[in-house]
Amino acid sequence: MAGGPETSPRQRNRCGEVLQLLVPMTATARATAPSGPSDIPKSLRLRVSRSTRDPLQAVAIVEAFYGKGTSHNYFNGCSDGGREALMEAQRFADDFDGIIAGAPPITGHTWSRPDFGMNARCWTTGGNYPQAKLPAIQRAAVEQCDALDGVKDGLIEDPRACHFDPGKIACKGADSPECLTAPQIGALRKIYGGPKNPRTGAAIYPGNRPA
Repeated sequence: MAGGPETSPRQRNRCGEVLQLLVPMTATARATAPSGPSDIPKSLRLRVSRSTRDPLQAVAIVEAFYGKGTSHNYFNGCSDGGREALMEAQRFADDFDGIIAGAPPITGHTWSRPDFGMNARCWTTGGNYPQAKLPAIQRAAVEQCDALDGVKDGLIEDPRACHFDPGKIACKGADSPECLTAPQIGALRKIYGGPKNPRTGAAIYPGNRPA
């Protein structure tokens, strides 16, 4: 991050010249990239690793735009940017004067869990339940697990201890916002159960918890 005075047309032209140099290089790198990690030699992997966060490009743009270099350089990233910040700190700690890593997802499991819940609904034929049914699902979960902590106060104290069975609100007749169809029950059980290894049945990551 850097600050500077008001920009002049000459400075804007300088910045445009730098960008014209950088963009074709990036496009060429993408066009000639190998098909997978196993195809990339170690020396090229290092170059690719550096190119994804090369601070020299940003410094060049700032210098061209303002006519002078930066006095301090900082990296600030959140989520995947936070993960990049951690890798920057581990591999190229001398690039910046300070690094801020916000909410970095360390493993892919943290990303796949929300996707699993969505997929459980979409891949189960008829399993997608409308928003109108969410209040009924919540009421049933609270009714089943509220008193587990010894106090009936309309709250689930520890969702991890709640093993809610959505089958308790199965539709006995016509479908309505107050009940779940068999496919919707199946989808919810998958969401609460979490992703499992299709061969062994072992849990890959914990499922969602009722609240």
